[in-house]
Amino acid sequence: SVEFININDGKYFKQLCKSKYRSKNIIRDFYWTNPTNIIFVTNNGIELYSLMKPSQLKLVKEWRHSINWYVYAAHVRVLLVSTGQKKNTLHGYHFCSSPNNVIKLPKFEITIPENQPELFESEIQISQIYSRVYCIHINNLAKTLVLYQLTSRDSAKKFFIDLHTPGTVHLSVTDNLVIAHNVDQRISMIFDIKLKSPKESKIHFPVAAPLPIAPTKDHKQKPVKLYTNWKYTLPCYFLDLKKGIVWDLNINLANVVMGMSDRAKLIDFLLWRQNSKYLILQVLKNMIEQGEEISIFSSVFSKINGILSQYLQKGSKRKTPPIDLSDEADNMLSKDKINTFWNVFVHSNSDVSDYKTPAETDSQGDSGTESNRASLNQSDQLSVNLSQSADMFESSNEQAEFTQAEQSSINSAEIYSLDGQVVIEQEDVYRHIFLPLDDTVARTDYKYLVAVLTEYIRTLSFKQIPVHSFFYELLIDLLVRNNRFYQLHQFLQYHVISDSMHVACQLLSLATTYPPAYQLALDMLKRLSTERAKTKEHILDVLLIKGQVLQAMRFINSHRLKVPPVRLLEAAEKVGDNQNRLFYFCLLYTSPSPRDRQKSR
Repeated sequence: SVEFININDGKYFKQLCKSKYRSKNIIRDFYWTNPTNIIFVTNNGIELYSLMKPSQLKLVKEWRHSINWYVYAAHVRVLLVSTGQKKNTLHGYHFCSSPNNVIKLPKFEITIPENQPELFESEIQISQIYSRVYCIHINNLAKTLVLYQLTSRDSAKKFFIDLHTPGTVHLSVTDNLVIAHNVDQRISMIFDIKLKSPKESKIHFPVAAPLPIAPTKDHKQKPVKLYTNWKYTLPCYFLDLKKGIVWDLNINLANVVMGMSDRAKLIDFLLWRQNSKYLILQVLKNMIEQGEEISIFSSVFSKINGILSQYLQKGSKRKTPPIDLSDEADNMLSKDKINTFWNVFVHSNSDVSDYKTPAETDSQGDSGTESNRASLNQSDQLSVNLSQSADMFESSNEQAEFTQAEQSSINSAEIYSLDGQVVIEQEDVYRHIFLPLDDTVARTDYKYLVAVLTEYIRTLSFKQIPVHSFFYELLIDLLVRNNRFYQLHQFLQYHVISDSMHVACQLLSLATTYPPAYQLALDMLKRLSTERAKTKEHILDVLLIKGQVLQAMRFINSHRLKVPPVRLLEAAEKVGDNQNRLFYFCLLYTSPSPRDRQKSR
């Protein structure tokens, strides 16, 4: 029987198993599956009880098995019981969080070596990895781990992990990583089932080199006997049976980064880890500084922007609305830059100071967009490292690292994820990678930086993600500073740099340095005018500022714009000529015709 005591009132009662063969039945264990359900595991089967009153249990369901042994995982509420002569036939039960709800899983057999007489309880573990429940068979003879995925339809082999080294192995699972602890050799290996080859189900090598676990800095002063007298409990706990201490297992991702040379695989690994955003940005920054091949960046950016694209498509499920990347909702930084570029153009071509900036013109007709703008400035436990020691990581000065302030800034920002993968947004890449590198471009080949930036823009466009204007600004600035005007012309001609009001104003500001930029800006504004009516006003402003009054009048006629006559007359007066012919022509143009006078009467 099982004895129960109500801690509120101290009432006590016993519960016997309900089997017909109670005299031969033995309760081997019991588990609470939820606050109102408890299961009894007997040598003849499983009994599910429901707590009806504080001192009464009711039998809900019963399953008959001749049980050899059993394994229960409380964190996933799954019970596996062993039957059969070789004890390798397993029956599974998933106890749902809702009361009295149980899903019986299909039975399956564990493949054991021919020279092994039976399957032992210590060889079976249950855990959840990437939101899937697996039965893990520790085959010490074959030095492998076999993962069986458990579903309501079937249970089948999914992954094989090669341990390479002989010895007794225990498992931990943390952050969706399988950690194999070889007790005999006192080493631990990290495996990620997401990094397997697409064409095969076997994982041949661990993520990083096999190394012993190590206590955190806070516990280094205390004598700790690792792997000795430990009871391993999934998902990630060690119970020191001698000292009575529970240890918690954590992964030091910063040190794992140092042990992986394949950068593309490293980014894939980090995208699935929790709190890894600053490490991903740091790795990308180091890749640029170390001159990684552009083909590697193509693969990495495609992966990162593919996640971002899916995330933006599911934007309605976010806690906050997704940032509007369209040109109609430029963020505050873009608006300020447009004003700056426009003022440079105005003052370099005219002494007129009463022209309104494009941002000011837009704000008159759309005062409500301001609220939609997104500003860019927005028990004792032992933490165990499963890679190189923390001291080794801190003493390395070869790789550029973010400061503590930068790391805390990234970590304090709201980090979004898509099905467990970290979302790297455009603001993150610009602020923490390209902008710092642009400030230190003397140490980086600008041609290489342009190539990497272009590749990032290409992958954004390929994933159909609108590119933020600050990337175009940075690209144009890099080309202009290094007198690469021909390349800039090509980028604009073949639409590597997309049309936007921001880019057009930046080109206008470059007209004195690179005269063809003026015509490129006009052509861009002309294309934008088909989508934005206000752009026509901007084109008219540009023509008048440049003193092209006749072209401005033709533009007014062709688009039937209503323009105050004083604007044309003032522009014609500033251009001036010996005989004031232009001013006289504008006066005739703006004067009403006899027919208009008759209509006005």
